[in-house]
Amino acid sequence: MALMKFKDTYDLINYLCKKEVLGNLEIEYSQLRSTMLEASGFNFSYPELEIHLERVIWNFISFNGVITSSIQIEFYNGEDFRLDGTENHEFNPIDKEFHKLMNKFLGPDAFAYVTLEGSDYRLDATKIKKWDFGEFMPNGERKLELWPEQEKEILNGIFAILQKYNSNIECLEEYEFTVENDYVNFLERGALMVNRFPSLKDNLPFELDTNQLTKS
Repeated sequence: MALMKFKDTYDLINYLCKKEVLGNLEIEYSQLRSTMLEASGFNFSYPELEIHLERVIWNFISFNGVITSSIQIEFYNGEDFRLDGTENHEFNPIDKEFHKLMNKFLGPDAFAYVTLEGSDYRLDATKIKKWDFGEFMPNGERKLELWPEQEKEILNGIFAILQKYNSNIECLEEYEFTVENDYVNFLERGALMVNRFPSLKDNLPFELDTNQLTKS
């Protein structure tokens, strides 16, 4: 058994992020049993350390009051980190507006599967990854082929809706719409909007048994 004592979370994370230890520290919080977020993934295995870091890092994140469907944080050392989130919206104010948009261009029985990748809700900052439109018919589904003008108007309509929607996601990586019958789902993935973080020099000690720490 090799025991190492750390005086605070800052020193602990600096050690864990060493190339010969973990290289970086990754923790994910998601809605496992309710709408409340709880730690659901680590890039290591060590039960006592998981319990300790779950509480400490949650206090670090929740200081800003940023709550989404899931949060991923990756530390490169005690000062540098990346904070990403996913927001999954169902049956929200987007519904009516998007149905209006669909009905205007495609009719009341249309459906859509749209996945976009970009850094902003703008046409010039977006790449289309998936763009499928169709119509429900008595004997099944019929794929709809859109004119370029229709596609541009629908995209601009989507962006106009999103720009009005309050979100914790600041820098987008991917966002998607699924519209089917009376169901609308909107998923956002990207960097979270935060103001500031408390110090990780928090005087919370931890005694680490290096023999129990394994990378996963």
